[in-house]
Amino acid sequence: MKVFKVIFFHVYNTYYQDGNYSNDIPHLTAFGITGCSWSLLLTTLTALTYYQLTGTRLNYMIVVSTMIIGLTVSFFLLLFQRRYDSIYNEFKGTSLDSKIFKALSWTSVIAGFLTVGIYAYIFNR
Repeated sequence: MKVFKVIFFHVYNTYYQDGNYSNDIPHLTAFGITGCSWSLLLTTLTALTYYQLTGTRLNYMIVVSTMIIGLTVSFFLLLFQRRYDSIYNEFKGTSLDSKIFKALSWTSVIAGFLTVGIYAYIFNR
């Protein structure tokens, strides 16, 4: 869970920029990017696991349900009752607030979005 919060912190801080907003709702933008990436990764892992166990693809409703569950969990971990403020204060100025962790965070976000393409490639070759 701490890894997920660090990823959110770096995405959030990219838009928040230490209080100098580059858009009007940085917490919602960061949630959209981080939550969607994590949900896509969760859905892809679920679909691949299901395929390995049964040899068939997931039902559409299970895919949608998995995505909704991922986004809901992300909402409660990141946004509910302004948790993004405590996440920001927890990691700002620590050793996890560095360019290396920022690069790793954005790499994991991009990897979450790329899993959809990898999944499509695996099942459509």
